[in-house]
Amino acid sequence: KGEGDAKRREGSLSTLPSCGEGVLVLDCPKETHCLQTSPMTKRNQKPPAKYIVGGQKVSSTKLRLSKQFRENMTPEEMILWQRLRANRLGGLHFRRQQIIDGFIIDFYCHQSGLVVELDGAIHGRQTDYDAARENVLARRNLRTIRFRNREVKENLNKVLTQIEEACKR
Repeated sequence: KGEGDAKRREGSLSTLPSCGEGVLVLDCPKETHCLQTSPMTKRNQKPPAKYIVGGQKVSSTKLRLSKQFRENMTPEEMILWQRLRANRLGGLHFRRQQIIDGFIIDFYCHQSGLVVELDGAIHGRQTDYDAARENVLARRNLRTIRFRNREVKENLNKVLTQIEEACKR
């Protein structure tokens, strides 16, 4: 890579491999890269793109959007996240704003293959989109459970029980 590439990466995640190694470089102009779950370069070092299911091509735009969603969660997402994060629900590990096949999923438990979606007012107007997304996720053998925002606010314990039970199936 040239000097300009080195300067552009300066201050960013400079420990990431460069393009062509099959691992995402966040500021690369090529937009998408094949991600893989490769061995860590240093002992106990986390993979660079932990919010992505391996083996996918993800645009840098989607990555930025996912990060924005994590930084600007809805009040209902925040309420639920406080109970899901750090393995607080039955020792299950959840990720938020997970990118899977180009879709940004509200919450995802990899070990149980469960997608948790919170539906706000917009979801009533995008039922075809939601159905198409569920079909794509089902092809990956992922199950989806949906809750209305109102349910999270009014009966959080019931929502958590349903999520935990769905994870055990």
